[in-house]
Amino acid sequence: GIFALGLFVVLVTGGIDISFAAVASVVQYLIATLAMHYGLANPVLSIALAVAAGALLGMVNALLIYGLRIVSIIVTISMQALLFGMLMWLTNGRSLYDLPEWWTMPLQVLPFSVG
Repeated sequence: GIFALGLFVVLVTGGIDISFAAVASVVQYLIATLAMHYGLANPVLSIALAVAAGALLGMVNALLIYGLRIVSIIVTISMQALLFGMLMWLTNGRSLYDLPEWWTMPLQVLPFSVG
């Protein structure tokens, strides 16, 4: 839902975004790190921070594309490479463990089960 909304805006305006998976990965790493090391235990605040961080990274793409008039596919492929490279450097290619219990529990959004 929220993830698709950002990509939807890009596609409706005629752009293309290759970096959305890298942006999502960076945001997930940021929120997981805050939860593990700094005790961020509020799911609502975590979601708000994730939306803000994703929007900020999206604005960087938008500023490069519309401000400097660079072709969107070039900017987003470059951003994807930069963000994934940064994640590999920060994590040494390892997964995060010791996440809080609320992070790993499924969230029931609908009042009924699907499937």
